Amino acid sequence: MTSMNFDDIQDLEQAFQSGNLPPLLVLPGSIPVLVSAPHAVTHWRDGREKNADLYTGALALWLHAQTGCAVLAAGQSRNADGNHDPASISPYKQELARILQDDPVKVVLDLHGAKASQPFDVELGTGPGWEGKSPLVQKARLCFLTQGFNPEKIWSDRLFSAAKTETVTRFCIRDLKVPALQLEINRKYRDPDNPENLAMLLNALKDLVISCA
Repeated sequence: MTSMNFDDIQDLEQAFQSGNLPPLLVLPGSIPVLVSAPHAVTHWRDGREKNADLYTGALALWLHAQTGCAVLAAGQSRNADGNHDPASISPYKQELARILQDDPVKVVLDLHGAKASQPFDVELGTGPGWEGKSPLVQKARLCFLTQGFNPEKIWSDRLFSAAKTETVTRFCIRDLKVPALQLEINRKYRDPDNPENLAMLLNALKDLVISCA
């Protein structure tokens, strides 16, 4: 496992913005946790261009280096949205299904970015109702609380529940029968210019991945 400093996050993000990565970046893991970043680059939904969720791809790569988790991330801008398109026309979901069929993944953590103006710091989306979601949500909450996040700003299933359309979390739970959790992360914490917030986020995510393994 490669050690990586917080400063490397900017370099990892630049790789996603360079356009030099494969359309789908797949990294095998040594632990049974997969971190997903379908909006790591600019994407298209219903014919409309949408900005990347900045640093979500970089976070996934950092977590891979720190924990050995598997990673699936969008690596190039395409006329597609891996968190919206039905599996029948989604290369992202088709690749995710292949990975989960071949590898013993126990949990999928799907990273997304929220605007700094949102009233939460992190929102946990559980998708459709499924048995066992409460322990995973409680585990995630504890990881963020331990790193100093405000308990009133750790939301669950309020604005971004992952239950609508064809989200990655919904697809994993409903179709692939694999527990999953969507994490909407406020831009204030995905910001290398705010190293204190970024450190809190990185440590919380690292703790969560390890606790899910």
